[in-house]
Amino acid sequence: MDKSNRLTAEEWDTRYKEKNIPWHREETDSPLREYLHSYLPPQQKILEIGPGLGVEAAYMAEKFCHHVTAIDISPQAIQDAIKKQGQTPLLDFKVLDFLHKEKNYLDEKAPFDAIFDRTCFHTFNSHQSRLNFAKRASQLLKDDGLWISYSGNSDSVIEYQYPQDFPLPPMLSFQEIFSSVQQYFFLLEAKRCPFIIKRGNLEKEFLAFATVWKKKKKKVPDVYPQ
Repeated sequence: MDKSNRLTAEEWDTRYKEKNIPWHREETDSPLREYLHSYLPPQQKILEIGPGLGVEAAYMAEKFCHHVTAIDISPQAIQDAIKKQGQTPLLDFKVLDFLHKEKNYLDEKAPFDAIFDRTCFHTFNSHQSRLNFAKRASQLLKDDGLWISYSGNSDSVIEYQYPQDFPLPPMLSFQEIFSSVQQYFFLLEAKRCPFIIKRGNLEKEFLAFATVWKKKKKKVPDVYPQ
């Protein structure tokens, strides 16, 4: 049984309504831009999971003419993303649970050329929930499809003088990431990079893992996460 205690859609809604989204940035992180340039030719079909206010989704659509489907379980997040970025023929924001147990809109759109997430995968805080995430990603990708991910890095935590009201962001060790993903994906590249968190007027630099994964060719059974 999955013991994950991830936030519910209602709790994510509250965070967006209160503008309590310290991971948000107005520009795409440099390592992610490099990966997008290096690994994906223009006009690919991309699924972004947890797009927040849609910064990366809009970047991919505008700079590379990718067809981007961006999903989030929070209606408020999607409402804010549409208000900020708009809906276009290349940019489609949807309220949807990535791990929904029944076939849905994503299955109709699949297969995708690539899946992208920035600081979404690391919020799945149990091993089983991360296995479910990797399995579902593999099901929705074409053969040899790519997954580009950006997660908080607990292996390189540096002793900062944190204010008491400045909690750590979600983080995973590389072993936690790799053990959840290796059944379905090969690792193509990984690098350590900055992860900026802003709360009020305070801004702190943590570290993240930016990774690129390639889907393994073996068949993944068409069984949805339990």
